[in-house]
Amino acid sequence: MKRTTKPSEIVVEPPDRIVLPYVEPPTIERSKVIVDLSPTPQAPPKSKSQPSVVRQRGLRQAIIGAGLAAVVIALASYLATKTPSTVSPNSWNPIGDPQQPAASGAAASGKESTINLANGVKIQMVNLPGGEFTMGGDRYDDEKPPHRVKVSPFAIGKTEVTQAQWKAVMASNPSNNQGDNLPVENVSWENVQDFLKKVGNRFRLPTEAEWEYAARAGSTTAFSFGDSEAQLGEYAWFDGNAGGKTHPVGGKKSNPFGLFDMHGNVWEWCSDWYGSDYYAVCQRQGTVTDPRGPSAGSYRVMRGGGWGDGAVYCRSANRSVWSPGNRDDDLGFRLVRIGR
Repeated sequence: MKRTTKPSEIVVEPPDRIVLPYVEPPTIERSKVIVDLSPTPQAPPKSKSQPSVVRQRGLRQAIIGAGLAAVVIALASYLATKTPSTVSPNSWNPIGDPQQPAASGAAASGKESTINLANGVKIQMVNLPGGEFTMGGDRYDDEKPPHRVKVSPFAIGKTEVTQAQWKAVMASNPSNNQGDNLPVENVSWENVQDFLKKVGNRFRLPTEAEWEYAARAGSTTAFSFGDSEAQLGEYAWFDGNAGGKTHPVGGKKSNPFGLFDMHGNVWEWCSDWYGSDYYAVCQRQGTVTDPRGPSAGSYRVMRGGGWGDGAVYCRSANRSVWSPGNRDDDLGFRLVRIGR
């Protein structure tokens, strides 16, 4: 992902993302969708050159007249007060054992299982017992407010889906940097839905809550291993060590749940639609069980950061969004298994 700054914004961005926050003044932000009345900390400058317009990730700059901006803000503020969002429970079938106690620490990681994906290619899953944790952060506005979430037991891919696994199902390889053990990339959210249909409804994308629970692995710090950006290179491929490309999955240290590349390598699609006020809605409801995002939207959530991003974008709480039909060479996914 090619991200540089984090202030508030009003953006009109055909044909990709369109985000309309509720406050002035509009400024430009490349990766986050945030609204803040106070000064927002700036992300560190990027050392790598910026991509072409065609391949830029993030929110595009647009020219908006002052009159239009005022109308949009007023309308958005009115709708926010008149049409509150609701939190829908997760109706998907989770992995779990009712005899197994819920836990949120590192010791809660479950047993691994290996499943035949297609044509002799297998995928490793890690069973997580679920538990309660604080979701979100306080660095950028779209991570706020932190709120309590409880997730049911589920099984998640030990690694990001590889190109070998994608090819076994789809008989093609859209990736820019090719290699069987590299994560598949350059896949849109819609492409992933085609993949899921072909594997016979045995898998789905993680919800955003499941993803963050798995990434944190019981931690409350910026990364699963702590707060030190100096240690990130031991766990992640990011702009400080990736050399401008993806790397084989599982090549760095795992988190305490035994999951690899939750930080860095490629961004990972989640199942959720993005809603700018969804975290606030969740907080007002207290501890929310198995949230799965707004019922509709324009953009899907992505998590984890990628090979072209600074450490700040690889944090467990960091979020980004993109249109479900878009794809890029630092954007992939990992799977959650449905049922036992």
